[in-house]
Amino acid sequence: MENHDLIKIFEELSFFADIHSEPFKKRAYDRIVESLESLGENIHELYQREGRAGLFRIAGVGEGIADKIEEYFKTKKIKELAGFKKKFPVDIDGLSAIEGVGPKS
Repeated sequence: MENHDLIKIFEELSFFADIHSEPFKKRAYDRIVESLESLGENIHELYQREGRAGLFRIAGVGEGIADKIEEYFKTKKIKELAGFKKKFPVDIDGLSAIEGVGPKS
């Protein structure tokens, strides 16, 4: 379940990075989404077994992404995303479902 939850979180972070014109962050979030989608095991089990070092074996995981994953495991939320949602209280899934509507519009 954690993989799916983290995928959703990083997709939302990618959306907000795009809104803020942060292409490097957007690419980093998109890359970890792809890695989590193709990961053949539960990321939390990997983390429990190997700790932070296990996270770095996943393509796209650097210090920042590892910090966010660990924060999620400890608190079940990511502070940065909560801040974005407070500033922009929109239904990202609903908006994304509308054809032609993206982060810039």
